[in-house]
Amino acid sequence: MTTSQDVYEKAYHQYFAVYDELEQRLCNGQWILGDSVSLLDIRFFVALLRWVYVYYYLFKVNKKSIEEYPHLKAFLHRFYLQDGVKDTVSIDGIKKGYYSNMEKLNPTKVVPLGPDFDL
Repeated sequence: MTTSQDVYEKAYHQYFAVYDELEQRLCNGQWILGDSVSLLDIRFFVALLRWVYVYYYLFKVNKKSIEEYPHLKAFLHRFYLQDGVKDTVSIDGIKKGYYSNMEKLNPTKVVPLGPDFDL
């Protein structure tokens, strides 16, 4: 969370530069570093999931949506379908954790019902 427009704008552009780069990288393969899942894929899955359901809205990281990144969207879906992953993901838990605990950004603590995004 930032209180400076300049800091926000710099981080915003850096954030999407990374997502643009990963979108390009994933057009050549299933996983970020090649043919098998790496720690980077695991960590990126978590970040991507949080972006889709929380960061896009709460932190105003909204230059593009997941729908505008077909390879990131496919990566998210593909990773989610890996054995055992689905059982570890709680979308409601992720949303409640952020929206209920960030009073400066969400003083009402209302947790949104959406987005409607099918993993």
